[in-house]
Amino acid sequence: MTLEKALTDTVSTTLKLADSALKKVWSLMDAAAEKKPPSEQLSRAAVQAIQGVPPPENQ
Repeated sequence: MTLEKALTDTVSTTLKLADSALKKVWSLMDAAAEKKPPSEQLSRAAVQAIQGVPPPENQ
């Protein structure tokens, strides 16, 4: 019965860790899905500067 108890405890612990990990991943993915894209937070010039696009020349 000792082996059975050890196996049960191991499986239970593994399931708890897996559940915790999935909840954390789900939380991160949920937060990322709710985050606004940079184009909604930054101006077009700021996005282009981050991307390394040179600003248009004024004529």
